[in-house]
Amino acid sequence: MGRAERQSVVVAGENAGKGDRYWCNNRSEGETVTPQTITWVRNNVIFALNCGEKPQRGQLAAFEGFARATSKRYGRHRERTLKVGNRWYCRDTDPVYVLEAARSKKQPDMITPEEFSSASWRRAIYSLDDYEKAWILYCYGGKQTYMNHMLICEYIWLRMHERLRSLGKRITDDMTGNLIKLTGITAWNAGQLISGKDNAEVFAATYAAQEIGVKASAWSQNYKKHWQFMYNKCADLDYQALEKLMQKI
Repeated sequence: MGRAERQSVVVAGENAGKGDRYWCNNRSEGETVTPQTITWVRNNVIFALNCGEKPQRGQLAAFEGFARATSKRYGRHRERTLKVGNRWYCRDTDPVYVLEAARSKKQPDMITPEEFSSASWRRAIYSLDDYEKAWILYCYGGKQTYMNHMLICEYIWLRMHERLRSLGKRITDDMTGNLIKLTGITAWNAGQLISGKDNAEVFAATYAAQEIGVKASAWSQNYKKHWQFMYNKCADLDYQALEKLMQKI
């Protein structure tokens, strides 16, 4: 075996134990991000945003924390353990019993090991720009709030407005209103599809056409390409946000 071959074997052995996180932080500038790396980042984001969810408790388990710590009728009374003659007395050295004030004897952990290990991911997520942070929380964190939804719709409409200006097309006010309505439907569909949920609920193109009040022929001629463009911009926003997270971790 030559010298160059021996060096290559040594380098391969040193890098064998390094995971995806090492390659994310040490990739060369301008190198293309692989789909496997994006999938790794996406899985970590999903885990970081959902690892703190507490399981549902039944009715009996919900009352567990309200159980009494003692069943004595007079819990604060000291026991009479000293007998003098025919009478029983309390010892002066015996402590006074006080019922525990805590709701439950076993206090829950303030933070689980899973939450602690993924804290860096949540810090990176909340340090993103408004559009990217809203998308990550909306798509992977289950936070379909009004503010997150409006930020994503605003991002889609800004990209759509740039597209119309670049094409030099003038559209009517009615069509502008219809396109704005489509941004909300597209944001929901993209969030459901890109997150990879098993029970994803998406709206069909026929439903979108009915919502904006156009026929199938008008949809195919005037709105179908814009509908696909909006979804592509959501996919671009997802890729951009995950790539920035990869750089922050």
